[in-house]
Amino acid sequence: MMSYNWDNGSVYILENEKAQRVKVGVTTNNVALRLRDVNAIWLNKKVTCQICGSRRLANGLGLLPTHY
Repeated sequence: MMSYNWDNGSVYILENEKAQRVKVGVTTNNVALRLRDVNAIWLNKKVTCQICGSRRLANGLGLLPTHY
């Protein structure tokens, strides 16, 4: 059973009409910051590392920076 304290969180619904995508979620952070993060993912500015699985911001060439 999952428990969540609703007093400290926000539910958000983000819609990208051009990409025809909808993202529904819950965050304990600022919703505007979550929107910026999801927008970076939708614009392919934030990519997933195929080795470690973390999400990182791509550099100006669209490549994932070196990390350990």
